[in-house]
Amino acid sequence: MNILIIDQCSKNKSTETATTLDFDTIRRQSSERLVEDEDIPTVPAGRLYTGRQQQHINDAVELLRAHGHDVDRYFLSAGFGLVNETRPLPAYDTTFADMDDTAIRQRAQELGLTDEVKTLVTGQNPYDIIFLPLGRDYYYSLDVDAILAATPDSSTVVLFNQEDRDDPANDVVSIPARTDEARQHGVIVVALKGVYLYHFAGHISNGATVNEPTDIRDHCMTKYTAQKDPDQPSFSS
Repeated sequence: MNILIIDQCSKNKSTETATTLDFDTIRRQSSERLVEDEDIPTVPAGRLYTGRQQQHINDAVELLRAHGHDVDRYFLSAGFGLVNETRPLPAYDTTFADMDDTAIRQRAQELGLTDEVKTLVTGQNPYDIIFLPLGRDYYYSLDVDAILAATPDSSTVVLFNQEDRDDPANDVVSIPARTDEARQHGVIVVALKGVYLYHFAGHISNGATVNEPTDIRDHCMTKYTAQKDPDQPSFSS
């Protein structure tokens, strides 16, 4: 299975880098120059973001890859745009959650986020499943309808808390991930989307199939009982 995960950056970041850049510094200089500056330490994006969602998704990605599935993982970064998990980044102190709606849209346009995502999902090797485990502010940074319209018919897009776009007949599935669902799974709400992806990875890695878009929702919302407890992930990267 060929899977794309577009995660979001997190406020919590790795302590591997001693320097944390503020938003004004990032906007004054090009991202390429900041990354290439030898005086500014960097780590791969996949290790930089250490929020609970991101750590659960780390485990999901590792599990899927260990069982032969191809997984591409990217992050929506308020500082650096759409970044692959392997891209070296400095630590920085900003997220879209720090911004009001006007600032989010302005920054998203500066970064060309919607066009970047559209280019990614329309590549030569279409994805079977595209997960967008994003919060409200990160969905707001994108023109989601334009992205869905550009996505190939062979790809199923999985959104969260986007019921107005839930249309399994057109391969778009929205999964509820709010406080009530978090309580049902015994986790805090900021971790829930990551736990859902870990559930999905557990089912798929143990032979479950996806015959209908709604199967993805079922796999995400149902814990595979042979797995370790999602409260005790290895948090490997």
